[in-house]
Amino acid sequence: MFFPATWWLIFALRASNFRTYLASVVGILVVILYAGIVWLIWPLSDVVRCVIEAWTTVFPRDFVITAWASSPTSMRIVWVVSAVAACAGIVCVIGFGSKFTQANVRIQSRSMIAALAFFIAVVSTVFPPTQGMSLFPIVWLTAMYMASLYIITYGFPRFSLRMRSKGSNLRRLSRKADSQNPFKRKRTTYGSPRRSFSRSSRGRSRYSS
Repeated sequence: MFFPATWWLIFALRASNFRTYLASVVGILVVILYAGIVWLIWPLSDVVRCVIEAWTTVFPRDFVITAWASSPTSMRIVWVVSAVAACAGIVCVIGFGSKFTQANVRIQSRSMIAALAFFIAVVSTVFPPTQGMSLFPIVWLTAMYMASLYIITYGFPRFSLRMRSKGSNLRRLSRKADSQNPFKRKRTTYGSPRRSFSRSSRGRSRYSS
């Protein structure tokens, strides 16, 4: 699941060239090479059996609501904490998305990588394997990382609790429309004399005496 996501990030970060794709493929081949060496030298070791068991049980998955009834209390607490972390992570993703064009390249890259790992881990937590453990620790880590990155970059979020009435909004819009209307006459102050600013009138008033 992370391998195509890594290729998408390479393309989204505008770093797509032959060297970057080859580096990701070489990383997979190195893991396969060492796994083959361990399989040939220690075929009955605990590490090999653990890897085989994890590989065979990762595909059959169940919905988290269905597994709630048969899960112990400790696992239910884990799922509740994961739900809270998922909500906080979604709020952070929305915050980064609203300010994505204003951020620099470093913040954009870190937020994209953390958001992608966060959503993949959320999918694994919502559909956990029937045997084994889901990726809920990554949900916690990515949520805390995005929250810390947002606070360090933009500070604590501010929420306005003041409620504006509908009439005040209508008056504000009407004043804005009147100020932008070129055909609407401006109000004049009655009783104030009209002054002339022409050069000829100023000359005549100065030298008329």
